Amino acid sequence: MEINWWVDERRDPVKSTIAAAEYLSDLYGMFGTWNLALAAYNAGEGKILKAIKRTNSNDFWTLRNTKHIKRETKNYVPSYIAATAIALDPESFGFENIAYHTPLQYDEVVIDSPITLATVAKFTDTDIEKIKELNPELRRWCTPPNISDYTLRIPVGTKDIFLSNLENASDDELFYVKFYTVKKGDTIKKISKRLRVPGQAIIDLNSLGKKPRLKAGSKLMIPFNPEKKSPASNSKKPILKRKPAKETA
Repeated sequence: MEINWWVDERRDPVKSTIAAAEYLSDLYGMFGTWNLALAAYNAGEGKILKAIKRTNSNDFWTLRNTKHIKRETKNYVPSYIAATAIALDPESFGFENIAYHTPLQYDEVVIDSPITLATVAKFTDTDIEKIKELNPELRRWCTPPNISDYTLRIPVGTKDIFLSNLENASDDELFYVKFYTVKKGDTIKKISKRLRVPGQAIIDLNSLGKKPRLKAGSKLMIPFNPEKKSPASNSKKPILKRKPAKETA
């Protein structure tokens, strides 16, 4: 899962659930039983493989009676089994009149240029907290600027108005950067410390590669939140002219 200054996909319930299911499936293929797959999901496959080798047994309940796996893992598997049984038939376990959460509903659009969450909220006639709620992986005030396509969630029923507003928007409504003029002796680390922006974010935004070389007099784009003051005092401008957003199926 992608984890960087811009996003943390672990925070997204849909992406993290899919990733967890895929990992469990891989573990089942490795161990051949769901009990061992669950144990490995909790403890790591290396520890379970080592426990199997030391006990010469691939039965979880046998491993559970040894000292080769930790108490947390010993309890994790039966707890998971119990939770699954209860979820499939809660009434049989005394859980009645359960108020289930309403399924998460949203529209999706694929954008090819970054946009601030404040602008997304404006274009969908909602508030910024709702946009953050629908896109919990976003860690900053905008969509990540260093990828070509980004799937953005917006409130259900707002796709048409969003696309219309986006089409008619001026470039300076979407995403801002500050421009920093590189000085002699500057490094990404020095600039990062001076402007209080992670070096990797600067590298990503400017496509500098793994070993960036800076030239005095050149200009770097620095992420800039228009809602807050920034230590970079140069002029602010939109990052790029946008491309049309795409509707998802």
